Amino acid sequence: MTVDPTGEGLYVRRRFEAPPERVFDAWLDPGLARHWLLTAQVGEVAAPSIDARVGGLVRLEGTLHKGFGEILELDRPRRLVLAFGIPALGPSVDRIVAEFTPDGTGCVLSVTKEGLPPELADETAEDWGAMFDRLEAALR
Repeated sequence: MTVDPTGEGLYVRRRFEAPPERVFDAWLDPGLARHWLLTAQVGEVAAPSIDARVGGLVRLEGTLHKGFGEILELDRPRRLVLAFGIPALGPSVDRIVAEFTPDGTGCVLSVTKEGLPPELADETAEDWGAMFDRLEAALR
């Protein structure tokens, strides 16, 4: 995984041995998302609600916190943009940009979390790394 704290956010990049369509769909399929998407922040998620369309809402009700978001852009299987926040952790709503690039038989997932304060970059990079480990396991 490549990590680059940009000063205005965090950029992470990781290759998966799955086609872009499958990795993209893992963000929007509640059955897969519950196993990996933001579980470090919200806890175990029993039944996420994901309305997979532009303007659709994302709800993750975890054992620790609740997270809420909106799908701002959806260009399957190339790009997904979300606004997402966890009210119990602060009032900010983050903009998360995920881009999926074919790479041989797999794909490279590049994620930018915009507006992240530099002092949170290391902890957030660790969280995203663990999240991508869970994503990789969910894709198997």
